[in-house]
Amino acid sequence: MSSSENDLYEDKVSDPRNLEMRRASGRVNDPRPIVGFLYLLVRDHLPIGTVEQLIRDSALSDGDESEFTNGWVANYAQHGADRLGVER
Repeated sequence: MSSSENDLYEDKVSDPRNLEMRRASGRVNDPRPIVGFLYLLVRDHLPIGTVEQLIRDSALSDGDESEFTNGWVANYAQHGADRLGVER
């Protein structure tokens, strides 16, 4: 049995360069849509430091609630979070 037959992830990665990166960086799978969203955001759109600062800025203490000045943007954010399966 070859090593690729033992590799549960290799069949989902067709480009050998991507497979090598996956092997070197750690094989990670996750079923949560929010993880996929953050992954794509950091990989393709924003520096990880920017995303980290946004996470820190938006983290709430237990019982706290965010207050928004723009209801349209807030409604879009709620809709996106709902679509990603983030519980209210």
